[in-house]
Amino acid sequence: VDEGWHTFGCEVQPEGYRFFVDGKETWDWRTADGAPVSHQPEHLILSLEVGKWADDILKATLPDSMEVDWVRVWKKGD
Repeated sequence: VDEGWHTFGCEVQPEGYRFFVDGKETWDWRTADGAPVSHQPEHLILSLEVGKWADDILKATLPDSMEVDWVRVWKKGD
């Protein structure tokens, strides 16, 4: 995803989150005990922050940037 435009998605489900890049599921995170992920209203945050899963941050070429063309959020129907 270093070059060009890509579509990123996150589907929030009662038991966890499903993440997508360009329509392909890339990660499925489930709560350990099957508890719901959230009972509160949430805010969308677009960030370049990464965790340990992204390798050693000291190896990164910084500063970094991202461009966002559009953001869309919707609620699935019942």
